Amino acid sequence: MIKNVIFDYGNVICKTDINALICSFAENEADFPVLKKAIGEDWAKVDAGYDYETYLKEPLSRLPER
Repeated sequence: MIKNVIFDYGNVICKTDINALICSFAENEADFPVLKKAIGEDWAKVDAGYDYETYLKEPLSRLPER
């Protein structure tokens, strides 16, 4: 019996445009590079199996206070 099925969505099953995704959260043009650096800096760690729940907390710590 099959218990688990893993799908790789990032440009495998569907096209992933990280820039478009980040733009949808940026309130203005100046926010885009800040968000891109915070979110994308360690994404390779997640692809390599890094704990996703831990990863989610890290980008928030890289964002400036407003």
